[in-house]
Amino acid sequence: MKKILYIDPFSSHSHINFNKIYIDALKNHKVELDFAFKEDYAKKIGITERCYDIPSKFFLKGNNGWKNRISQIRMLIFLNRKLKFKKYDMILLSSFDEISLFFSFVNANFVLINHNNLIGLGSFVKRFFYKLISKDNIQIVFEHFMKEYLFSLGIKNVMEIKHGFLEKFDENILVENDFVNGLNLTRFRKIIFAPSSSSGDKSFFMELLTDANIQKKLEENSILLILKGDFVIGQNGNIKVISEYLSENQYRYLFIHSDIILIKYKDSFQYRTSGVFWECVANNKLFLLSRIEAFIDFQKFVRFDPFFNGKHDFIDKILELYKLNEDLTENPFINKDKLRPNFEELLITN
Repeated sequence: MKKILYIDPFSSHSHINFNKIYIDALKNHKVELDFAFKEDYAKKIGITERCYDIPSKFFLKGNNGWKNRISQIRMLIFLNRKLKFKKYDMILLSSFDEISLFFSFVNANFVLINHNNLIGLGSFVKRFFYKLISKDNIQIVFEHFMKEYLFSLGIKNVMEIKHGFLEKFDENILVENDFVNGLNLTRFRKIIFAPSSSSGDKSFFMELLTDANIQKKLEENSILLILKGDFVIGQNGNIKVISEYLSENQYRYLFIHSDIILIKYKDSFQYRTSGVFWECVANNKLFLLSRIEAFIDFQKFVRFDPFFNGKHDFIDKILELYKLNEDLTENPFINKDKLRPNFEELLITN
């Protein structure tokens, strides 16, 4: 039985769901798992045993890159001494910094999961250290085009393992009456929700907000467009901007009660994946995607064409999705099991 140490050296809030997904998938294999997370992080992802709490002194606040790297180096050296990496068949780093890992000079059988690492490889310095650590360690990426990109850089020790998704949201989720009444969703025939409009293509969303023709078409077709983000607009009955914080239950309520999820990023959204897309997979939710490389691989897993080309195509695409038959709208995905992480190849070859 393989003995694996699973470490998240950043233990960030944004990785809670990802860690749940990967840990659950690993538990489907015959492996012995130990964990190391920041203090109090394990309980957030449902880990109650075989977990070492990394002291909080290694997690610095602020954006000083070099101070954070020095702290990461010290953390890896400390963990190696404390947990004895050599006794494990592999050390799975759920997130990592290539420069910190190199200068820790820790010699172990690392499996490295890439989140935003590939974006930084345009930097000569980061690419240099990334290549060095890739000689003796396995790089995990979520999509095939990411793997091809690393191949093009001469990095061959790469495996593709999907990001995966959690269970479907509870449709009977409870939220405050004031929140539900404030939305007044029953006034509209269809609901479109853009959960990440501030972090997405902000210029596109501003075009939607300021285009009188778009607003007219929304009104004619009784469509409510909900944008989560910091936008300032005049009063419009068919566009609702939510700038305030949403609790997890409020967010899930909006997600469940929307007909289509709008996911729009710029071309610069490269070598990354969208957490909102994976929520669509989990909940069998129709969605619209910008036609960028980061999303093209998803086409083979859906039973409809999710791509649109800009604001002029936006409304027409919505109306097209409204005409889909009920069977397809309730089950828009195919081969969903292939979108779950599978570690069989990694465990056989490593």
